[in-house]
Amino acid sequence: MIENEMEKSQVPPWMKKRLSCLGMGGVMLGVTLLILVAIGALFAIIIAMTDSSLDFTGILTGVILPLVLLGGSIWGLVKLWPYLSYGGDFKTLPVEPTAMGKSFEVRFIRAGGGSAFINKGTVTFEPEHLVADGTLGPSPWVILGVILVVTVLPLVLFGCGLGIIPALLIAYFIGRKKATTRVPYTGINSLTLDTRAVKLVSSHSDPAKIGFIVSSADGERLYRELQIHYPQAVAFWTNPLPTIA
Repeated sequence: MIENEMEKSQVPPWMKKRLSCLGMGGVMLGVTLLILVAIGALFAIIIAMTDSSLDFTGILTGVILPLVLLGGSIWGLVKLWPYLSYGGDFKTLPVEPTAMGKSFEVRFIRAGGGSAFINKGTVTFEPEHLVADGTLGPSPWVILGVILVVTVLPLVLFGCGLGIIPALLIAYFIGRKKATTRVPYTGINSLTLDTRAVKLVSSHSDPAKIGFIVSSADGERLYRELQIHYPQAVAFWTNPLPTIA
């Protein structure tokens, strides 16, 4: 037991919370299905509760069964939700962990509201700046504008319009753009590190919130870069890496 605990404590933090891309896809699919089941069960309960003519069978199928499904969905979401922060692991071209200043192949994640980098890209720790290069997703205003133009207005004026999902797809394709952002380390308001996932907020960059995940193969290199450029992010680690001369 003690040996197992020691082995766990010696596992580098970037090697924890590892899921394959296939595993992460399964988690996301499970979360989506559970949310849909919960919404359906909630609507079934509301409809059943407004029906004053329900008999025992109707109460059983219209209230009790949906309540069980709702409770089971919530329990499943509670169990699966933490895995969404793991980030699916992915393969990258091998780079020596001691090679400082080299670009990281990353998967961008949302670090908050507003405009954000999406999908694949690169991050580079330069001497004075962190440089993020990739694709900016559509802003919330673009999304709302597209929904208004292709969904809401046609529905009001003509009685029909595109659905929400086609509107979101249109907004995604017309609102995305290539971008490169340089974030000065001195301008970072906050930076959190969770295994291989980095989320930062800066008042000196656009977008102001940037989140990304590196591969487990690049984990040690990420920690070395942070140890040099933003050491407070790895201050929690009790076994820091030796500084490279």
